[in-house]
Amino acid sequence: MMNMNKYNPKNERIKREYFRFQKEASQKADGTLNGIRKSIDRFETHTGFKDFVTFNKEQAVAFKKHIATQKSVRTGNAMSKSTILSTINALKEFFRWLAFQQGYKSR
Repeated sequence: MMNMNKYNPKNERIKREYFRFQKEASQKADGTLNGIRKSIDRFETHTGFKDFVTFNKEQAVAFKKHIATQKSVRTGNAMSKSTILSTINALKEFFRWLAFQQGYKSR
């Protein structure tokens, strides 16, 4: 059963750290950060805002299949391949970073 929350407090804390890292260390622009936020939000919405600690390969595969079937909010047409690719790449980068954070390392 899916979590009916609109957010997960633990996820929000780690995302705040990630966005600060991206802004300060990687010097990402605000527009880029907004794209990353959207990507992570799409993933969280798909998983019902499950704790990132529970991330596994099956979630990744299911999300990849899910996003390929989504429609663009702006046009109503199928989501563009470039949007799908940028979403997947942003998530890959996020989960790689997350794997090095305390409490997520062994996951």
